[in-house]
Amino acid sequence: MTSSNDLPAAPTRRVRPWIAALLTFIGLGVGLFYARRTRAAIQVVIIQLLLTVVFAAAILLILSNTGPVSFTFQNLNAQSLSDVIGLGVTAVIAIAVWVYVSRGNTIVEKSGPSRLWGYGAIWLLPIIGGMLLALPLRIFAYQPFEIPAGSMKPTLQIGDFIVAKKWSYGYSRASLVYPLTRMPMEGRILTFSEPKRGDIIVFKNSKDGNKDYIKRVIGMPGDTVQMLGGRVHINGQTVQKDLLDAAAPNVCGRGFSGATYRETLENGVSYVVQECAGDDGHLDNTAAYQVPAGHYFMMGDNRDQSQDSRVISQVGYIPRDAIVGRVAINSKSID
Repeated sequence: MTSSNDLPAAPTRRVRPWIAALLTFIGLGVGLFYARRTRAAIQVVIIQLLLTVVFAAAILLILSNTGPVSFTFQNLNAQSLSDVIGLGVTAVIAIAVWVYVSRGNTIVEKSGPSRLWGYGAIWLLPIIGGMLLALPLRIFAYQPFEIPAGSMKPTLQIGDFIVAKKWSYGYSRASLVYPLTRMPMEGRILTFSEPKRGDIIVFKNSKDGNKDYIKRVIGMPGDTVQMLGGRVHINGQTVQKDLLDAAAPNVCGRGFSGATYRETLENGVSYVVQECAGDDGHLDNTAAYQVPAGHYFMMGDNRDQSQDSRVISQVGYIPRDAIVGRVAINSKSID
């Protein structure tokens, strides 16, 4: 009979703490998994998942209550700032892994081929899990957007972050996120309210590859909208427009001034618009637009630098089903 002491010893390898630290930069749990601290690696992955969801929810709530928000810092945009912070946090964790591994047993059994699946799981789980956990927030609650252009200045600046409240007008195919936006779905469901004149909304522009556009609702279904001398006319009535500054600095680009006005709609909604070509811009005098049923007429607050419903061939009237959601705007931040 062969005793257990006669069995050949399992092949071993030496764990290098510096390798565990470097692998942490690939995935927070990968270095620990390499060092055979499997339980610690799984715990780190779970904590990372939970923190990802909590952080995402916190950012969306902040944007919904204080938006628009600019995340620029020392000339770093949001993505660069996020990368710098993420790299710093990962470096701290990598140092902690180095210390933790070096203080424990550094002689472990060699990994078999099947353990490669574990490396893949430890690396991919936080990525895929974070996306799946955050997806319901983006579909049913808030979806974040970064402002890429200046068509909504001065209300929204280039680089600002905002969120669209998905439940405001119910849900349609446009409310989903890619690739779910390709689903054969028509109409809206769970509609509790309709867009109001003056709301800022995100919508899909079918004339521009279904890109997300952000504009203000000016014309409602059945309205007649016309621009005359830089003033908006709705159903024959001139929208109130009061001059704020005839030469506001840098509103039309660095070093270029422009006029700013406060428009007040018939329902009391008030906001600031700007003009960079006076009252004689190519969209300041138009024919009358008759808004079809189930559609809305959108305009940017940067009246002379906005491609909106005034350009029928490029934007035109926006169908109700193309609306993504209402932009959360803190009026105190833009007055």
